[in-house]
Amino acid sequence: MLTNPTSPPRSRFAAARPLLALLGSPKLAMLLLAVIIVACIVGTVAESRLDTVVAQAYVYDAPWFLAWLLVLCVNLLCAVLMRYPWKPHQIGFIITHAGIIVLLVGAMVGRIWGVEGSMTLFKNNRPANLLVMNQTSLEVRTGQMAAGESKP
Repeated sequence: MLTNPTSPPRSRFAAARPLLALLGSPKLAMLLLAVIIVACIVGTVAESRLDTVVAQAYVYDAPWFLAWLLVLCVNLLCAVLMRYPWKPHQIGFIITHAGIIVLLVGAMVGRIWGVEGSMTLFKNNRPANLLVMNQTSLEVRTGQMAAGESKP
């Protein structure tokens, strides 16, 4: 096979470079981030005005939201792969993008397989060994006042 000695050497990703350029483009990243930010704003407003369960059902646990996060991970990975072979001055770029990918994958794993609950803590009392999951609770205590409180 004859090669031109003046042409740059082909990398492993030369055949996939157009696809990597499309999937790893900054324009796609900005679009993805804009949609995710708007979705998070909508989810936050829904959570404060309606309920956490509603916000999770329509935004945070919705398949489209997880798909946008997955596409953002692919975008970040392609942005890193486009710069292969990496040079020493690109270490910060690679670490930053890899860190964001790890955070997004962790968020997706937590949303899909995670367990969410809450624990109520009272001042000057030992914590109860009780985790409340997916239920509303109302607890009324009488006869106990924390230090520094006065009767109304």
